[in-house]
Amino acid sequence: MPLPLRTLLCLALVLVLPGTAPALSLELRAAEVVVGTLSTEGPNLAAVGGSAGGVNFWATRALHPGNGRVEESDLRWLQRVTFSKAVEGFPSPNRPFIDPRTGQALGGGVSGDAEPWYDVSGPSRNTLSLRGGGDDAWVGDGPAAPLSLAPLAFTAETLVVAIDALARRALVLGGVRWGFVIGPTGATAVPAEALVDGPGLRADFDAALALDFPGWRLVPEPGGAALVALGLALLGAISGRGGAARGNRSPRG
Repeated sequence: MPLPLRTLLCLALVLVLPGTAPALSLELRAAEVVVGTLSTEGPNLAAVGGSAGGVNFWATRALHPGNGRVEESDLRWLQRVTFSKAVEGFPSPNRPFIDPRTGQALGGGVSGDAEPWYDVSGPSRNTLSLRGGGDDAWVGDGPAAPLSLAPLAFTAETLVVAIDALARRALVLGGVRWGFVIGPTGATAVPAEALVDGPGLRADFDAALALDFPGWRLVPEPGGAALVALGLALLGAISGRGGAARGNRSPRG
């Protein structure tokens, strides 16, 4: 039976092996305006036992005060995961999916909720919760897999988005791609790299959203001479609404 990819996640996130990945710091942008920053730690190899391998990864985001574009309460984390082959307990036939899907086991008897946002979040690096809801400043992930699944590649694309909950639309502000590869003798971390918003990225996420959370989709960033009406409407709704609408979320653990 494969090891759940987030067994004892909150504990595993503090068991980091020597040799940490360089930190990454990126700009968050809305309508060509820098509205904040996204910073990452890892992925770093994790101590998960001799018969398995995995990594730990953290990310945090911060808005610039008075940016005039988005409000803190409208921010969410959205993550898409791809396996190089089918893994028990995940979509079959194998396909990229929004992580976590509704009902997906996260560990400790906790499952993914009915919203597409990445659930393992918290106000600080050391206060992550499996029921965080994906609207906090920090997220963390501790995926692992048994060596018996080698060769296996795990790829995560982690986005910061600004949402309009009523329209079920999200605007990409920034993101990173990271992961790890399982070989016969252990894991190798795949360093984080910046993601750039564009039609290809949005199409990839929209395909997974359509299957896992129907009705939600990403919209283009408005800017320059090619202003997109839907993107402008989203930014207008976000700027005018303030923190009134947050969408559903699970209670904190």
